[in-house]
Amino acid sequence: MSQPAFKLMIVGRRRAGTTLAQHHRHILNVHGAMVAKYIAVDPVHAPKRYAQNRVVDGSFRLGGPAGDPFALNRDFVTEIWFTDPTEAMNSVQQPFYLEQLRPDEERFVDQASVVKLAVREQQVLKPLNCGGTIKLFSFFSKVAAVDGVQFIKTWRECGNALAGFVKGSVPHDHVQNEVQSRPGDAALVDAIDEFWVADLAAAHTLALAVQASMVAPLVAAGLVSETSHFTLMAEEAVLFKGITP
Repeated sequence: MSQPAFKLMIVGRRRAGTTLAQHHRHILNVHGAMVAKYIAVDPVHAPKRYAQNRVVDGSFRLGGPAGDPFALNRDFVTEIWFTDPTEAMNSVQQPFYLEQLRPDEERFVDQASVVKLAVREQQVLKPLNCGGTIKLFSFFSKVAAVDGVQFIKTWRECGNALAGFVKGSVPHDHVQNEVQSRPGDAALVDAIDEFWVADLAAAHTLALAVQASMVAPLVAAGLVSETSHFTLMAEEAVLFKGITP
C-alpha cells in the first residue's frame, strides 16, 4: 500500500490557563489515546497516519497577533495523513470525531489562533535510523508580490544546498512541505521544512545553518522578508505509523 497522499499540519497554542507541561501530558496521553481508539474502531474514516510534535523551543514572527496568528508562540504541530482531501473532510463528520475528539480539542487548544495547513510533502533526505525524536520546523512566507512558482523553485534549491552549510548537526531526515492554498485564502505560510536531528542542541545548530543557507539567500533575492521566517523545535511522537510499502 502506498503512503497517504494528503497531509494536514495543524499548528496551535495551548488553552489559556494551562501550563506547557499540562498541555503536553493532555495532548499525548488523553487526546492521543482518543485518536488511537478512533483508528482502531473506524479505520476507514480515521487518519491513515498520525504524529504529534510537542514544541519545546522556537521563535515567532514580528507583528500583531490580530493580523497574524504566527506573531504568537506555538505549542504543538499535529500532522495527519489521509488518502485525499475528501477523506479528510469526511473524517471530521463522523460520530466518533464529533462526540469525542472535537469536544476534547476545546479542553487543550486555543481554537481562536489554531492554523490548519494542507501541504504536499516531498522527501529530500531519506530517513536514517540515527535515533532521536527532535524535529526542527522552518516556516517560510513569500513576499506577496512574488510569483509562487519562482519562490517554491528557489526554496527547494536552497534546501538541496543546505548540506554545504551544516556543521555538527547533520539532519538524518528532511521533508519539504509546500502549502496548498485555495483561491482567496490568505497565505500565512507558503513552505515548511521539517528536519529530524539527534537532540535539541543539534536543532539549535541546524537552525543557524538554515538561516545561512536558506533564509539569507531568499531574503537577498527579495523572495521573503527578514521578519517573516520562524522556527519551532519539537519532540515528535508518531502515534500511528500507518501502512508503508
